[in-house]
Amino acid sequence: MADIEQDPSNFLFLETMFLDIIDNVRETDSTGMGSSFICARKTYILKNNTKLFVTEHYTKEGKIDHFYYDWVTNEKASRGILSFHSESHEEKAYRTSTEPFHIHTHEDTKLSNVSRLPNYNFHDLFSVLEYIRLFIYANQVLSQ
Repeated sequence: MADIEQDPSNFLFLETMFLDIIDNVRETDSTGMGSSFICARKTYILKNNTKLFVTEHYTKEGKIDHFYYDWVTNEKASRGILSFHSESHEEKAYRTSTEPFHIHTHEDTKLSNVSRLPNYNFHDLFSVLEYIRLFIYANQVLSQ
């Protein structure tokens, strides 16, 4: 994995800043495992009945090595909405123009650069939560 030289997320700050969209916080991610010294894991249950699984892997220096922010439906068998990832792929066929940053769409069933979108802007948990907030509010306006 490629070290992206980014500080870990400040979860307390984020959970305060996004109180308007976060309904509940679980201290595990999609694996059901909790955090450790080398990996932070959370699940945000959002007020629009979706979830955000958060996994940040850290270097021994305490920086983010790579992350997985997976936005899914809140059904028993969660379906992916969008996944914001930062793991690098060695094989060129799987790379995007913004490697290691990329986005998986909900239709990802195979690994390829076609099923992975470039990610120019969403490189941290704050920006992902901000995007989700805008989506939620825009969806509320459109559904009125």
